[in-house]
Amino acid sequence: VSGVPGPTGVGTLRVDLLDDTVHLYAPDSVASVSGRLYGLTNQGVVAVTASGAEIVSRAIEQDLFQYFGPTLATVRTASFGVGHETDRLYVLEMPPLSGGSSPYDVARAYVYSTIAHAWTNWEVARKWAVVQASDDTFYLGGYGTTAVYEQRNTKTAADFADGTTA
Repeated sequence: VSGVPGPTGVGTLRVDLLDDTVHLYAPDSVASVSGRLYGLTNQGVVAVTASGAEIVSRAIEQDLFQYFGPTLATVRTASFGVGHETDRLYVLEMPPLSGGSSPYDVARAYVYSTIAHAWTNWEVARKWAVVQASDDTFYLGGYGTTAVYEQRNTKTAADFADGTTA
């Protein structure tokens, strides 16, 4: 199926084409937050509901489109998305680009707040991430390390400190 399909119906699965101009670039970038599916497409990051697809990445388009050139094959297989319901975040992890002097040579995460409708980025190398349902905590793993990073979840200012803070 080309385009963005959407499920409808109760008790049955039916696929309806919602928008044939949006094509998913990275299957592992799809994640659910607040009843919407987010993913990296030919038009940037889109949010999909039963009513259609909405582009949410206009503010970071120039950054994202840096990945759509010769490195697109890598982006398709190495980027991934994860949703965090409680924090209302969609996190799109992008692989480093090769070439040496570009600011995109560092792996980074583009982080979308579904409440503020705003983007920020984390310039950290993460190769995988998951939200553990039992404790509602992000767990992340980096490139070239076996370390597992755990989200601080104390609901205090310490939650916003970087990795150099105990």
